[in-house]
Amino acid sequence: MRKWKTLRLGDIGAIVTGNTPKTSDKENYNSNDLSFYKPSDIAENNVSYLNASEGYISEVARSKVRILPKGSILVTCIGIIGKIGILEHEATCNQQINAIIPDQDICLNRYIAYSIFFNRDRLRDIANAPVVPIVNKTQFSNMIIPLPPLEEQKRIADILDKASNLIDLRKQQ
Repeated sequence: MRKWKTLRLGDIGAIVTGNTPKTSDKENYNSNDLSFYKPSDIAENNVSYLNASEGYISEVARSKVRILPKGSILVTCIGIIGKIGILEHEATCNQQINAIIPDQDICLNRYIAYSIFFNRDRLRDIANAPVVPIVNKTQFSNMIIPLPPLEEQKRIADILDKASNLIDLRKQQ
């Protein structure tokens, strides 16, 4: 068995903080061309697979935001800390969210999402404000997670996906 490593989130992929196009410019919002994720789109008690958002921006606003590819991991870092989602399509997000665009040669996005999810308390401890908790991009990038070999990441993520699905089914009952 190969040894597990520990790496900073900033070492497993690009970290991107979202941004919001000017709301006063109506052209930015006159059509639903690109999903625009906010914390309210992401569930609090599990890893969300994100395929539709409440808000959208127009194609005109595309050049004014940071585009995130399918498979990016979204993590809320202002207000409610540690809501986690995985993009199932190209999208963008607001500034309350940091995204990880994972290096697929060394990590599996589902494993990284679960690893952050199960370490949310550490992430919340990093937050530096008692009234409105904030984890800045540097703090977020420096968070350490365990990183087993890819095949082990897949095995762990598959098990956690099954467990999460069973929990969701139980809640529905």
